[in-house]
Amino acid sequence: MHINNAQIQKVLELHLHKVYSTQTKTGISASRKADELVLSSKATELQQVKQAVTEMPDTRASLVQSLKQKVQSGTYCIDEQSIADSMLDTITECRNI
Repeated sequence: MHINNAQIQKVLELHLHKVYSTQTKTGISASRKADELVLSSKATELQQVKQAVTEMPDTRASLVQSLKQKVQSGTYCIDEQSIADSMLDTITECRNI
């Protein structure tokens, strides 16, 4: 059997005609609707928080400078109990989520 370009064109035309006629019968027009994304209120809130964090400055220069001076002068004191309490609170909060 020998297949030529004219036969291939005819098959493609029939296929396209069938596809487009099926789409209009099922209510889908040839010009498709634009995709749409709907976010839940939780996702929208998360986006707002992410945006707010992105807009925050990376560091608080005055705090960093103050801590740097305290470390260099040897006057920086660490409150181990406060840090431990904070870590435990964070772990507890994460487990409750």
